[in-house]
Amino acid sequence: MYALMLANEYFNYDVNEKYLLFLEDHEKFSNIGAVSTYLAFIGQSSFIRNVSGLIFGHYSVNVPDDLLRCLERFGRSHNIPVVYTDDFGHGTKHAIFPIGVNATLDAGKQELAFIY
Repeated sequence: MYALMLANEYFNYDVNEKYLLFLEDHEKFSNIGAVSTYLAFIGQSSFIRNVSGLIFGHYSVNVPDDLLRCLERFGRSHNIPVVYTDDFGHGTKHAIFPIGVNATLDAGKQELAFIY
């Protein structure tokens, strides 16, 4: 799924810019091993050099520790902040992320701030 994003001719990005990557998945669609594989694919792509943080959306009602460890490992290996949130994705909360707006992500505070 995420691999398709990177291989899509319509996925364009400026190599001189940094991006917050937001992804979501659900246990109904992908097991944690598959999510790990998707993240590894992203980590091996040239796009990872432009990623300044990852926000991962709702995966399940009871978030598996293995998923959180997978996300933490991804962040450590790419030296980027990573947060998990139930505020967007397949859950009941459906936040809207304004695409193209500058933002900062503080994983320690679990805070995303948009800069207008």
